[in-house]
Amino acid sequence: NTGLIFDWLILGKLLKDEDYTALRKNEPRRAKEALELCTQLGPTFIKLGQALSIRTDLVPELYALELRQLQDAVPPFSSDQAREVLKKELGVSDLNQIFETLSEEPVASASIGQVYRGTLKDGTDVAVKVQRPGILA
Repeated sequence: NTGLIFDWLILGKLLKDEDYTALRKNEPRRAKEALELCTQLGPTFIKLGQALSIRTDLVPELYALELRQLQDAVPPFSSDQAREVLKKELGVSDLNQIFETLSEEPVASASIGQVYRGTLKDGTDVAVKVQRPGILA
């Protein structure tokens, strides 16, 4: 995101805004953008954002507060993608071959994966953890 660099370089350095008042004015919006970027860029950046969220010595307080949402509120990826990952990993063309039921939406999601509630064909209740696409096994 070039916005933060623009604020720092142009507004701060070239226009002699030594107190970075323009940069501070944009901090709330930039912090929300940082959260969005971490989420969009995937697991590695989510982990980075989680680490930065507790390091107010490295990032401004507003950024840290915004990034703390990554500690316990990572948005899930598509359930259709999750089902495709499950089919591939389990070597089946239809998940009904293995599961009697499988929840439509995840019951939890995190930086590396998400969890679905399911029941196997033999009646055993299971938690089905699906790794986010694009993570090396």
